[in-house]
Amino acid sequence: MLEIGSVMTLEPLDQPGDMYRCKLVSMDEATISIDYPVSETTGKTGFLVNGTLLSCLVVGSDQNPYRFETAVMGRRKENIPVILLKLPQKNDILKIQRRQYVRIDTDVNVAVHSPDGVFPAFVSVTSDLSAGGAAIIIPEDIEIEERQPLTVWLSLPLQDGTISYVKMDSESIRVYEESGVKKATIQFLNMNDLSLQNIIRFCFDQQILTRKKEAAAE
Repeated sequence: MLEIGSVMTLEPLDQPGDMYRCKLVSMDEATISIDYPVSETTGKTGFLVNGTLLSCLVVGSDQNPYRFETAVMGRRKENIPVILLKLPQKNDILKIQRRQYVRIDTDVNVAVHSPDGVFPAFVSVTSDLSAGGAAIIIPEDIEIEERQPLTVWLSLPLQDGTISYVKMDSESIRVYEESGVKKATIQFLNMNDLSLQNIIRFCFDQQILTRKKEAAAE
């Protein structure tokens, strides 16, 4: 399930929204060793004190994303200095199935190319997005067929004001019209760990923001 070298995203439970990126260096019967995490906001090495509770997102060896909670257990010197995290029990690791991906209504900027040169590249926006795929608005002068290979770039605005650019191989699943607007649903293919984590995080963050706005309006 967990694999040496996997990229992990850590979020302290007492500081939601603070994200750190690290790699899984080694494992034993009780702990996970990670390299020193880097803050996605500042780009600097983060300092996690012993006992810090963390939520972890990682893509497993089966290419499925997993989420679990852990805690900082200490430090030691391996080939490099590492931080020790508590190894979760198998039943404490939540597998995020593709059908469970959070789908949100959002107008993220997207650039779409045809690797076969079937249609000219165009820039548009999504109407919804999940880690498994998206619905995108298609310009009237562009013709896309179902089951057509695509190369897609997403521009994801993060809460810290930065933008994460994600490139993915994709495939058109369905082309349809809704309220006079031509759209295509697309499926993401062969996603790397980092791209998958970035989209899942963006969708979860947007869902949280929506809930906060709804609560404030009540």
